[in-house]
Amino acid sequence: MKKIPGYMFTIVLAIAFLGSCGDKIEPGTTEKKESSVVKAPVAVAKLTRQPFLYEAVGTVTARTASTISSKLMGVIQTVHVREGDLVKKGDLLVTIDQRQVTAHLAKARAAAEMAAKEYKRYQKLLETQSASQQEFDRAEAKYRQTQAVVAAAQVSSKDARVRAPYDGRVVAKMINSGDLASPGTPFLTLEQEGFYCTDLVLPERHIQSVQVGKSVKVVVPAMNNRDFDGEVGRIVPMADARSRSFQVKVRMPEGFDYKSGMFARVSIPVGGTRMLLILRSAVVAQGQLNGVFVVDEAGIARFRLVRIGKTVGWQVEIVSGLTDGQRYVSIVPIDMKDGVKIESEPLMEKP
Repeated sequence: MKKIPGYMFTIVLAIAFLGSCGDKIEPGTTEKKESSVVKAPVAVAKLTRQPFLYEAVGTVTARTASTISSKLMGVIQTVHVREGDLVKKGDLLVTIDQRQVTAHLAKARAAAEMAAKEYKRYQKLLETQSASQQEFDRAEAKYRQTQAVVAAAQVSSKDARVRAPYDGRVVAKMINSGDLASPGTPFLTLEQEGFYCTDLVLPERHIQSVQVGKSVKVVVPAMNNRDFDGEVGRIVPMADARSRSFQVKVRMPEGFDYKSGMFARVSIPVGGTRMLLILRSAVVAQGQLNGVFVVDEAGIARFRLVRIGKTVGWQVEIVSGLTDGQRYVSIVPIDMKDGVKIESEPLMEKP
């Protein structure tokens, strides 16, 4: 067999290579996918002026509360009520032993009777000029004095039976049967039932923003964090010199089972600030981050991270990541994805 020279082999390979390079290579093509369409309500982010709320710590108290005390000295015979009892105006609360009071009244009446006789005698003597005007004046003064003592003793006799000054609830009892009472000894604490307020302290820098009758929000944690519509009922006009703050009483709505001493938080509007608000239903949480789906001019939804601030009712403040006038998906569907087209729907202001 005849051997083929090496240069001939090289030429053949070159011709084969050129032939293969002559074949036209078409550019690659991919099938164009159309964006999916999702129906979703769209709203517009708006800058609105919202009141600045100062949150004060308060305590629920009865609007009317009284400490029932003794007006006379004597042994407590019977305490007719206990803590928590509801009483009506005029109900008997405490009875003091009346023997000492009765004896004092009898003594006063006896002295008054003698003074009356002496007064009448000197009156006749003065008419016959058998007694001087000075002697008559002394007898008359003694008679008037004994009458006053009798009247005071009669009042003391009534004070031995202590009655409720108004409808209310007994919240504290400081005495028991057998105790010795003296004028000023506290017996019971009575609160008027159904009428409560929240007492709080307001710094002087905010006092010009608060007026009597202004509506405020009160949250009572012990009542399942329920919030109430309160109303500023009274502002103590003199500030505390040490704390530079004013005492404010907020009237609570009636018909709720408040208890004196309950902790409360009171939100008081004391100014205003501009806030960018969107619906809370538009915020999507992704781990520790939050975002919203912004709708561009072409109707395409783009997921954008945002930083949220305060919650205002059914809206939430956007601190960064969104601007005034931008459209966003207000209620995010479960299958929502970045890049989908949003079908045009009327803009929504509320969920």
